[in-house]
Amino acid sequence: MIDDLSEFLGTIRAVAMLSPLGYGFKTTIGDAIAAGAYVLAHPTMAQRCPQIFAPALISVDTKAASRRTQIQQAISHLDQPIPIKDVNSCLKAVNYNMLASEFGKKCYENRENSPGSRLLNL
Repeated sequence: MIDDLSEFLGTIRAVAMLSPLGYGFKTTIGDAIAAGAYVLAHPTMAQRCPQIFAPALISVDTKAASRRTQIQQAISHLDQPIPIKDVNSCLKAVNYNMLASEFGKKCYENRENSPGSRLLNL
């Protein structure tokens, strides 16, 4: 049993999410990237992630004939730190941009110091 997930994730270089099953974005992927780990993900799972996570995602299709090459390429990346910092702010920006596109930037105009206005550069 893992007592502190974020502490544990801080000690590893990668997490594998190789199943295409499920719906939506998996929090395990976000947790791993926030802790500085790469994620080896099935291509279907990788496509469901926010685009900002792409540099930390390594697609591995376990049924593809090229899977050995994909895994070897993945291992070669693990010596480098992930190129994403402050995952929480990145996700906030994605959410605020989505809200602004759906509801318009006017929702944030009266909140000059709100996180949304700062992230949207209002």
